[in-house]
Amino acid sequence: MQEMGDNQKPVETRIIQWDGREIQIQEVVHRGWEGILYRIQNEDRYLLAFLEWRNGGYLERFRPLHGTELDQWLNEPDAGRNN
Repeated sequence: MQEMGDNQKPVETRIIQWDGREIQIQEVVHRGWEGILYRIQNEDRYLLAFLEWRNGGYLERFRPLHGTELDQWLNEPDAGRNN
């Protein structure tokens, strides 16, 4: 599902399996091959989606992002923000 962000770019909202449960995530920052930062809906937690090469193809992976690394993603001036 896509919505429009404040800067009128499409914002991706997805449902994924994470940590043994189904969660809804919304795109915050998209940096192409570096990854996509998602915020977990109704929580103040973030996941970074990235591609990993496995067995001749790419696999989408997620990992939690917090602290200094999260601050860098949120505060990068030229990042593709969707808020």
